[in-house]
Amino acid sequence: MLPKQDLMWWYWLATIPFLTVGILGEQNGLIIVAALTSFQILHFFLREKSMSAFPVQVRIAYLCWFSIGLLPYMQWMLWIQLAGTSLSVLINYCAMARLTSLAPWNHHQPLSGRLILTTIFSRPIKGSILQTTHLA
Repeated sequence: MLPKQDLMWWYWLATIPFLTVGILGEQNGLIIVAALTSFQILHFFLREKSMSAFPVQVRIAYLCWFSIGLLPYMQWMLWIQLAGTSLSVLINYCAMARLTSLAPWNHHQPLSGRLILTTIFSRPIKGSILQTTHLA
């Protein structure tokens, strides 16, 4: 039996099959991924009451990455996105959240190689990457 998961986890789990079939050529899968991600942006914006809330930022970044992946010769980005979304569901490692946390408005330290490496290679966590002490 699966442990009880939060709503964010279920959103990402629901995204995986549609992203998979979309990458494999079924355009409806890609449309559903775009719609589901857009719905998540709206949901977390209404919940957090701010476009700058971290869950909203992560979904906007996800949608931007996805949109770039739809451009000619850029489909390889969708494969990376599928791998990242799968890692998020399987082991709570959200690469998109980690990359988003490196935006200048999301940390108080100067951007450095050490900050980047610590952010990328720290252990998977439950909750927001912004809660870790190395980004405070």
